[in-house]
Amino acid sequence: MTIVTLRLRRYDTIEAFWPLAESFLLRREAEHNIILGLSAALLRRGQESGAYMATVDDGDAIVAAALRTDPEHEVLLSYDPPPDAVAMIVDDLYQFDPWLVGVTADAADALAFAQAWARISGRQFRRITAMRLYKLDAVHPPQQPPTGYARVAAAQDRDLLIAWTSSFYNEALGEEARAAEIVDQMLASDPAERGLCVWIDGGQVVSMAVYTGPTQNGMRVAMVYTPPELRGRGYASACTAAVSQIVLDRGKQFCFLYTDQLNPTSNHIYQQIGYVPVSDVDRYRFHDRADKDKA
Repeated sequence: MTIVTLRLRRYDTIEAFWPLAESFLLRREAEHNIILGLSAALLRRGQESGAYMATVDDGDAIVAAALRTDPEHEVLLSYDPPPDAVAMIVDDLYQFDPWLVGVTADAADALAFAQAWARISGRQFRRITAMRLYKLDAVHPPQQPPTGYARVAAAQDRDLLIAWTSSFYNEALGEEARAAEIVDQMLASDPAERGLCVWIDGGQVVSMAVYTGPTQNGMRVAMVYTPPELRGRGYASACTAAVSQIVLDRGKQFCFLYTDQLNPTSNHIYQQIGYVPVSDVDRYRFHDRADKDKA
């Protein structure tokens, strides 16, 4: 009987990582949409310093992959890696960057990684976001659409969208955002790569949503936001449906979207317009005990 030993390979460049990892990641395109989108972005604009890229092979087949674009971001794990592969990535990444900020992965895999990282590093961890990944391949228009219409965001919307982007990050992720930078990139981007749309009612901008992170067959819908005083009127559903249809009309086969598991309203409205649950995804951040005591 032949015993195959897992082997980890770390890559110095995105050009070396991508040709080997792409076909593996595309087998679960929805689950890997962020890794795929970020890898494609690194190929287009050039690799960022401090990027970590690795695969784990079982014989000739890749069984796991990991990507960390830069030291400010969490490592992303591929879906359902073998436990031994997670341990190998933890050991190798600890040698590469013992001050890793966190991990994002399928819920069970993220917890396994966080626990292994705590053992090797002596650091604490906490879950900061519990998300649910959805996928849509056909839009179901809202049964009771609000008045108004969707349009592509324009320069005159900039100040409002910066304020909303900042509010979205604080409310949904508990983080401060480089809101002006995000909005300016969206407004200036190639529409084939990303875009920002708004819902207009009575001449007023009342909601926003973006599409971004193109993969081979899909794109991610994100940053869906309606200010508190305008919620409950169907604007978010209508704006999300419109942006999702834009993605499909541009030739993609499906859209991806993440929600907060603890927000029943958003999970309900997205399913009503055609989004189907795929998996649960958790984000963990690492910290020293002293950091936790200060919080």
